Amino acid sequence: MKIDDSNKIEILRTLLPQFWSEVIHWREDSWRFTGWLVSIFIILSGVSVFSQKGTAFASAILLVLSISGTIYLIKNYYNYVDRLKLFRNIEEALLLFEEHAYIKGKSILPKDKLHSLPTWRGTLIYIGIIWLVAGA
Repeated sequence: MKIDDSNKIEILRTLLPQFWSEVIHWREDSWRFTGWLVSIFIILSGVSVFSQKGTAFASAILLVLSISGTIYLIKNYYNYVDRLKLFRNIEEALLLFEEHAYIKGKSILPKDKLHSLPTWRGTLIYIGIIWLVAGA
């Protein structure tokens, strides 16, 4: 099925903002979750300092929360990668990687971005923060 040039612009106006919203949402969600978990760690640490009996209990809770947080962030990363693959398929269907489809002699998106995936760097930083604070 061929898409009219006039319809391509409308599709772009609809889909591309959603893509960027997904990217920003993933980062904000991961950062907000990490901040929430670190806040709980600090509160639990403060409570355990004032209560000698609660130290072992607080340590167990910190361990469980750290493991749960790590699992959540890894699952969140994989969900993001799945959404990104879906949007790449849409971008490919709209011929955003093809030269001359929208602009003479150029493609809107570089072909090397078609199969590239995000790195683990951001997710590993969030996980590292969680474990660093939990270990302190």
